[in-house]
Amino acid sequence: MQAIEERKESILKTNLKYFHHADFDKKITSKKILGDIPDKRKFELESKKVLNLRNTNKQPEMRPCYEEPLLTREQEYHLFKQLNFLKFKAKNLIEKLNCKKSIKTKIEKIENLQVKIYDLRNKIASSNFRLATHILKNDFKSYREKRNLHNYLSDAYMDVIKSVDYFNYTLGNKFSTYCVWVLRKNFFRTINLKKRHHMPLQFTKYCYQKGAFPTSVPACACHISVYGYFTRACSAAHHVAIWIFFRIYKCNGNSG
Repeated sequence: MQAIEERKESILKTNLKYFHHADFDKKITSKKILGDIPDKRKFELESKKVLNLRNTNKQPEMRPCYEEPLLTREQEYHLFKQLNFLKFKAKNLIEKLNCKKSIKTKIEKIENLQVKIYDLRNKIASSNFRLATHILKNDFKSYREKRNLHNYLSDAYMDVIKSVDYFNYTLGNKFSTYCVWVLRKNFFRTINLKKRHHMPLQFTKYCYQKGAFPTSVPACACHISVYGYFTRACSAAHHVAIWIFFRIYKCNGNSG
């Protein structure tokens, strides 16, 4: 009984956000929603081609891009509708968990639906992972050449997965339109944060050689806080902030 209560509490904590469709309330159309993907034969052929590309790709960070084929507008709409319908069904069962009658059966049904939801969400996301690599390689080419591609792609893949839950398919837009905007926004934010809060290693070594940093721990903490104050300024003033920082501690370097 304790295990059932723990499973119940875990289910109640899950947040299943979904976008409602009029067909969800019709019992006749549920089989159609959960039916096969449009152009199933073509989809299966494309899946085989993508699998071959995945096996021949030597870059490990690129392999997640070749787990699922690209989707057509009709296939994408079908999968999003299916995903939200499964969430709708799970949400209805969760609301009935307060009733103690046949609670074990309800929990098992909800957990089975959750597995299907996660698998379908990952399937949609995997078919759009190539958006992340395209944006990073083209829009951020100059920055990518100096940094580790794997770190940025792993974050971008998570952004794509999260975007699946927040995409409103009922508006009739393609998921790629929404996802590209999310990826670009997050790439800009990540890069700006790293530029703003990262102290260059060469600059640090140079300051120590010139005696710009004191040796005591409290004084070092003071220096770091002052540097942080300057680097929180806009990136355009970054070099000016470094120059001011160095000039201040060049004068006071021997006082620590």
